[in-house]
Amino acid sequence: MIVRTQAAPRDALTGLGAPHALLPPRTARYRVRRPLCGLLARQALGEILQVFLAAVVGLTLLIVMAGVVREAYVRGLPLSAALLLVPYITPEVLGMTLPAGLLFAVVCVFGRMSADREIIALSTHGVRPSWVMGPTLVLACLLSVGTYGLFEVVGHWGRPNMRRVISEALSQIAQIVLTKDHHFAAPEFTIAVKRVEGDLLVKPYVHLPARAEHGDIVISAEVGAIQRRQPAQLVFVCRDGVLQIDGEFKLRFRDRFEQPLLPASNGADSFYEGTTRSRPLSEIRRMTEIEAGIVSRLEHVVRDSPPAELSPITLAELHHKRESVARLRAEPWRRWAAGFCCLSFTLLGIPVATSRGSASYLSSFMVCFLPILILYYPMIMLTENAIRAQLVPPYAIWTGNAVMIAVGLYLLRRWRLC
Repeated sequence: MIVRTQAAPRDALTGLGAPHALLPPRTARYRVRRPLCGLLARQALGEILQVFLAAVVGLTLLIVMAGVVREAYVRGLPLSAALLLVPYITPEVLGMTLPAGLLFAVVCVFGRMSADREIIALSTHGVRPSWVMGPTLVLACLLSVGTYGLFEVVGHWGRPNMRRVISEALSQIAQIVLTKDHHFAAPEFTIAVKRVEGDLLVKPYVHLPARAEHGDIVISAEVGAIQRRQPAQLVFVCRDGVLQIDGEFKLRFRDRFEQPLLPASNGADSFYEGTTRSRPLSEIRRMTEIEAGIVSRLEHVVRDSPPAELSPITLAELHHKRESVARLRAEPWRRWAAGFCCLSFTLLGIPVATSRGSASYLSSFMVCFLPILILYYPMIMLTENAIRAQLVPPYAIWTGNAVMIAVGLYLLRRWRLC
């Protein structure tokens, strides 16, 4: 008597069968062999660490060198001064390269294991695949917390020292160039002089383009000097001159007058736009309290004033301050969400790489990274805009991470990898 059995559906990618057919049914008993599980878990984690470190080091060096070259070109810094920025730029760059490096490592290792049929071998020996994936997920959680901590390192140590190095270099370079060419231009200011006598600038003309904290400023004086103030500020000190703002307001002064040449907080902001992402959380909390107090006072003015007497400037300032408060309140949530990209990317990369069963790590990496690039980051930007408009609460910045984690868990469960 011949008994016919129906073959399991084959998968074009794995060559052996569809992902759901690779593993035993969910109700099957797993004879967990702890020595074998520990050995395979350590082996997979060791391979992931090797690939991860190589990817992070290479990508970080590439981005750091690009940032140093950019700073040297834009600000006219000598190479010796630009290289001093390397240790201070590195923590900021690591916040971007750690999630990408971990995703690349996960895709490479689990893609190779799937291509070598090691996942199938695990199931046939009664080993649940989640035992091998567990240490990798623990590593992703630890890296997520570490990535969050890098933001504090950037705020307390990285950015202040970057501003200090740039201010020191600019003060020295400006004095040398003005002595030789009588004209010096930087992104933040432009100075022209008639001549230089020691540290004194004779007949200086200073132009500062409009920024968030002030309009277009032009200063002309009889004599002036560039002084460096601690910790990282350049100040133009002069006397007997004229101050002009936006081509309209003019102020003539005889006594000593000081004008900062660099922004007080973000004079070195090249990798992050805005003024909140490079500040420590303690300063962000203080700024939130100040801005919330201003909003409260403006709301009181708007509520008690007749509509006909309300100034459009007051309403515009109230709208701007509300957006500022919303952005500041969302910053701690944003940093945690940015840190836990490591866990989100790992949960998505493991099932995708395993189901593809391909040793081509570049193709598997692009299959994971393109949806992240096309969907995840635009989702983050849309959520940030909605938070500024006060349409959603601050913790909505986690929407992108929540979607990534949900998709990853669904794929793990569907393909019976956990």
